[in-house]
Amino acid sequence: MFGLLAFFAFALGAIVGSFLNVVIHRYPREESIVFPGSHCPHCNAPIGWYDNIPIVSYIVLGARCRRCGMPISARYPLVELANALFYLAVFMHTGATIGFLLLAAIVSMTIALIYVDAEIQILPDVIDLPGIVIGIAIGALALGASYTTLTVSSSL
Repeated sequence: MFGLLAFFAFALGAIVGSFLNVVIHRYPREESIVFPGSHCPHCNAPIGWYDNIPIVSYIVLGARCRRCGMPISARYPLVELANALFYLAVFMHTGATIGFLLLAAIVSMTIALIYVDAEIQILPDVIDLPGIVIGIAIGALALGASYTTLTVSSSL
């Protein structure tokens, strides 16, 4: 059962990573993250669900758009894979807990912030403010902590 849940955590990370790519690509261009649906940034052809499977579609398509043949940025599978691996690592540490959900959210927000900041040198409040709230909740609840006690004297 644990293995199945670990696979689910990995798959969920890849799916969320695919959405992060939408945010990373569209936020700097001030485009909606909802409409239009996924499309090639070169020819604007809609991307079918079968060409939008995280990591797998990139490999199957040979890193090229099915319609126009233009290259697909390597960032897409890298973000999906990184997010998936981080989700798996968080799951291995926390198990199926609220801690997993909160830490996974922080991971995804951090990945989006890194790429958006690299492109436009801005950390969008719409991403970082919820991240701050979640981070405070994680700290207050000591979620993901692997220590039994932590005192000021032991940290000096």
